[in-house]
Amino acid sequence: GRLMQMQPVGAMLAVTLSHKDIAPFLRSGLSVAVVNTPSRCVVSGPVKSIQALEERLLKEPGDTKKKVCCTRLRTSHAFHSEMMEPAVAPFTECVRKACPASPAIPFVSNVTGTWITDDQAKDPAYWAAHLRHAVRFSQGVETLFHEPDRILLEVGPGNTLGAFVRQHVKPDRRPLILTSIGQPG
Repeated sequence: GRLMQMQPVGAMLAVTLSHKDIAPFLRSGLSVAVVNTPSRCVVSGPVKSIQALEERLLKEPGDTKKKVCCTRLRTSHAFHSEMMEPAVAPFTECVRKACPASPAIPFVSNVTGTWITDDQAKDPAYWAAHLRHAVRFSQGVETLFHEPDRILLEVGPGNTLGAFVRQHVKPDRRPLILTSIGQPG
């Protein structure tokens, strides 16, 4: 946390476009930070660049002739973007000192969107990649759906991730999605 907070201030913008559809808009150090669903992602970068992107998306971009819904996230930094690059090497060293081991319980990687491997779990560079690269939540959901009859539990307040999962649901796969804590407030 300290390494990330030491980086320059940045911003993040949730958009209702796929990561492929937002790609032509990524300029001035902007990165796709999170792929939440097939049609929703988060862009991260310098405050001025995020502000310019937001203005552009709200002004009927390209040939679509319709505005793109977007929401600025309440965050102090541009997580999962090139602005985190200076923290990667020191974080890698911190993880190396912790001697990561193979997982006792299998889990889906947010870096790859697939099941974690023993080699990844033991590699400090893998853990540092979380700082810099996009969270592949949508791909991770698809990986979980390769096996039927999943029961998914959202740990934490609210049901945002469950709502994202529901956007992946098809008639042949209807997982039970539970929340552990209701909406805050």
